[in-house]
Amino acid sequence: MYLGEIMKRIAPLLSFALFLASSALADEAIIIAPQGKIDVADLRGTPLAIAQARLSTDSLAVSPAERSLRQHSTFSIGTGDFLLRATVVFDEANGLGAGVVFDGGAVLLDDPQWGAVLTGRLFGGGKFPFETERPASARPGAPMEIEIERADGVMVVRINEFEMGRIGVKDFAIGRVGFDLAAGAMRVLESRIDGDFTRIPRPLAVFTGADGDIDEFRDPSLASDGKRALVGAIAVSTAADGSTKNSLHARFITTADDSGSTIGDAFTIETSPTEVDIVTLGYRAGDARPWKLLAQATSAGRLAESLVAFDSADGRGFTRSGEINSNARLQLLPGAMRTLADGRVVAGATRVVDGQPRACAVELDGANSWKFVDLDAAPGCEPMWLSDATVLVRIPREATRQLLVVGAADGARRPMTGFEGASTVAAPITARGELLRVAQADPGFPYPLQELVSSDGGATWTRARSLWGSAAGHACSAELAGQRVIVFEGGDRARREHVLLLRLPEASEPTPKSVGTNSAIGPAIGPAIAPATAPR
Repeated sequence: MYLGEIMKRIAPLLSFALFLASSALADEAIIIAPQGKIDVADLRGTPLAIAQARLSTDSLAVSPAERSLRQHSTFSIGTGDFLLRATVVFDEANGLGAGVVFDGGAVLLDDPQWGAVLTGRLFGGGKFPFETERPASARPGAPMEIEIERADGVMVVRINEFEMGRIGVKDFAIGRVGFDLAAGAMRVLESRIDGDFTRIPRPLAVFTGADGDIDEFRDPSLASDGKRALVGAIAVSTAADGSTKNSLHARFITTADDSGSTIGDAFTIETSPTEVDIVTLGYRAGDARPWKLLAQATSAGRLAESLVAFDSADGRGFTRSGEINSNARLQLLPGAMRTLADGRVVAGATRVVDGQPRACAVELDGANSWKFVDLDAAPGCEPMWLSDATVLVRIPREATRQLLVVGAADGARRPMTGFEGASTVAAPITARGELLRVAQADPGFPYPLQELVSSDGGATWTRARSLWGSAAGHACSAELAGQRVIVFEGGDRARREHVLLLRLPEASEPTPKSVGTNSAIGPAIGPAIAPATAPR
């Protein structure tokens, strides 16, 4: 073997040795171990071993939803140096998109011509092939050693110790590590990570579209009695003639301890003769029928003159309790009701008064009577309660929000910065003194779910970390077994692929800092577990 060839082969090893010696790295973590620990699963909770055994390149062998699912780990790479290693096997390099995936990007490994191809916004958008052919040792059916390393702001991809190419990726987070199996085209035998990474929870799908008669699930809603969470979503099905029909599907989520959650069987909440378009759920302890449901019927322009109220003793069988007339066109805000300290239950809505949208509360008082209460007379949409007295209001026709203090003597709203451009509703996580935390779908493509933090009572907001790096939409939250649970529209490729559930332990709070969309993940946030169009 020529000296040049020897040096070419040992150069990656020398580089890695220097990398370890010069960097303050975390201990190596195992993502996948042969016949051992496997810390990857798809959004339905299906582990890697089962997914690899079941999936097939035969498109008729699996459902569309299963073919679109990626395997996600609970490891996320920050802004610093790292080394990710994986051993994979291909039966054929057929360009189906198999490879290593991150938040907003992927390193594709099955291109028919090139050894590695970068794709996604993480790497500038589109597809960027490293114009280096796959080494001869990387044969179909044989294990291939993959290394993806960043050192001093430069990311290098290697196959069987041969460098495929490098690209500058300085000072932004790579995100969650995962694998796209491309419907069985690739199998992952082993994977490890070293460097700047942290543990993050993996969302779990509560509902999944593209299966059976349901085309999509949208506008999730949520309520909790502390031990169980009731998750609802509008299920949309399309008939042969092209007409659509909505129904309200629901599941109970229970959590026995910190190790995980159990998702119950799906059932339909009967609301006939009302065909629901938007709903919100709530719970008030002490009532004979504590589970509450507000529903807006399907209507032109998604505006109605009234809402229908339901309640239930067990969260399954709901009975119509009355109709709430608005005397104006309105739109209900989907999601979760809030129970205030004085026992009132409130939900957000927008009424159109004298041609102007006005933020209002749909309020259930102590006598079990519902009514509309305008929060103020200024134009506003989609009120969301951060605390009992603090409400976030969107300014119509503007991509901004303001803070409304209920009952404030001056009646004024407080301007805010940090929510510019956001169009979907945020889900509250924490409201403790001046510290406020919310989950919000980012306005920039691909609309990841970000955690926004304010340490000054809501005047300024900064992105603290990414909770889900792929597409996300409407989100809502509730307390379950001492932890915050977020339910949101989300998926690997589109925001309405699934309704996802994510647990956020209260103990993990990031330090507020100003970062970009590709933000570094803060402290670990717990173990992995199994937008309506506004009036203008």
